[in-house]
Amino acid sequence: MATTIVEQTESEVINHLLSFEALPFVLRHEWNGASGGSNWHLPEGDVDYGDACTIGKQWANLFLEYMESNPIDVGSGGILGSIVRCMKEETGGRRGYAVGFFSRLERALAR
Repeated sequence: MATTIVEQTESEVINHLLSFEALPFVLRHEWNGASGGSNWHLPEGDVDYGDACTIGKQWANLFLEYMESNPIDVGSGGILGSIVRCMKEETGGRRGYAVGFFSRLERALAR
C-alpha cells in the first residue's frame, strides 16, 4: 500500500478518495456484516525511517485534503482522535510513519 502512494502523485490519489475509508492508512474489512479494521494501519515489514517519514507526510497531506473536502467531518466526530487511538508504539524505522504524519499536521496548524 505505501509503495502505491510513493509511485502516484498526490493529486491522482486525492481524485480517488471518496471516503475516510479510502485513505491509504485506513483498513476496513467485513465479516458477518460487521465492519472492522483500523484507522492507522501500517504496511507490513521493516522500512527505512526516512522513507517512513516521507510516506507519513504524504498520508497527512491526503488527510488534510480529505478534511478540506469534507468540512462536515471537521470537529464533529473526532476523526484525528480515532486515528491516534489506533496507533501503537512502533520501533525502528516504522516510527517514521507517525513522525512524518504529525510533523506535517503541525506545519498545517502553524499556518
